[in-house]
Amino acid sequence: MRYDLNLARRPFVNITLPVVLAAVTVFGILVFSAFNLMVLFSEPAEGGNFKDEIEQALGNQERMREEISKIRNFIEEEDLARLAARIEFANELIQKRKLNWTLLFDRLEELTPAHVRMLRISPRVEGELIVLDLHVDESEPGAVLSYTSALRRSPHFSNVLLVSESPSSQGAGQRWQLEATYRNE
Repeated sequence: MRYDLNLARRPFVNITLPVVLAAVTVFGILVFSAFNLMVLFSEPAEGGNFKDEIEQALGNQERMREEISKIRNFIEEEDLARLAARIEFANELIQKRKLNWTLLFDRLEELTPAHVRMLRISPRVEGELIVLDLHVDESEPGAVLSYTSALRRSPHFSNVLLVSESPSSQGAGQRWQLEATYRNE
């Protein structure tokens, strides 16, 4: 067993490490402060108006936000325009697919006189309406006029127009182009 007994009035305490650390810290603070003071006083001489630079940067940031907003709006409008075009195309396809060709041919057959020959039928969709482009050939004069009047009297056809007339390649008679709106019911 060992006892350390110090009978000195002021016992020895080693304080060199804390003093050195304090001195280094104070010296570092002084060097850092001197450097900051030097930078602070040297910057304005070079033209460093920090408020102007900050305002300019904020202005640039605001312009960039406006441009981003414009670009986003443009993209959204383009997307909506493409979507609307695709929807319109799909609706037209649906309308064409809804066209009951058998019923249309039956109705046309009932109304077509014996001296009128159907050459071509071209449907096109305009909104909810189906517009038929009919190309017919008549073998007797006046047969197409009776055909158009029969189409006009029918509850299934409307807006019957004679678009054009040309001589028939078959000899007698005429070749006609008709346009009629058809209700697919």
